[in-house]
Amino acid sequence: MTTEEKDILIKDLSARLPYGVKCNVSGIYNKLTLKGIKYNKAVFAALDVYIDDVKPYLFPLSSMTNVQSKIFKNLIRTPYCIPEFVDWLNVHHFDFRGLLKKGLAIDATGLNIY
Repeated sequence: MTTEEKDILIKDLSARLPYGVKCNVSGIYNKLTLKGIKYNKAVFAALDVYIDDVKPYLFPLSSMTNVQSKIFKNLIRTPYCIPEFVDWLNVHHFDFRGLLKKGLAIDATGLNIY
């Protein structure tokens, strides 16, 4: 992963954290089974997790429902709505930075994780 890709991913994840973004963290299962410890939040926090190992589950913009699409269109027509617009996309876990295309995220369409 390039430095530019890491920066994009860190910025994206930072903005999504308040909204409960879910991520796949590669290598965690293997580290836990090697140590023989059951998963819990304290164990996860104690493990060394690098940004290279993290891929958020996001939805492509093309997967918006009709209702979401109407809300989205109304938001972008409102003057000075950029913060609300970005927050709305983050709340609904849409990929607007192109992470899916770059292989930095996992397509959550049909996974029923949110």
